[in-house]
Order: sequence, then structure tokens, then C-alpha cells
Amino acid sequence: LAYTCNVDFILISNNPEVPLGELLKSYPASQVIIDLSNSWKTAQRIKAEAKEMGVEVWDIREKGAWLLRW
Repeated sequence: LAYTCNVDFILISNNPEVPLGELLKSYPASQVIIDLSNSWKTAQRIKAEAKEMGVEVWDIREKGAWLLRW
């Protein structure tokens, strides 16, 4: 039995080696946030994977701070 926890977003940091698809199996999210601790190469990989899955991406390196508005 696989555990899942629906979340609004996932914050990706420190160059994870796990594919985004694996993370989204356990933590289904509609948005992925890529912080500055990730290398450019890792950010590009994550964005490509997210695009294939139709998941919105916010890359802080390109777009600046991500803000959650209530």
C-alpha cells in the first residue's frame, strides 16, 4: 500500500536525484517550486519533467520570489 498526501505545491531544493514523477506519486501537487539551492542543470531537468506531466513550475532563479497569497 503506497502512502499519498495531496499537497498544494512541492518545494524542490538541494539537487534531488529522485525523478519528479516519483515525488508526485506520493505527494500529488499542482505546482512545483524550484529554489536557488538547485543547480541550473537540475532545474532544467525538473522543468522538463514537469512539462511532460502538465505540472506548473515556478523557478525562483528566473521568476524571483514565490509568494503565497491567502
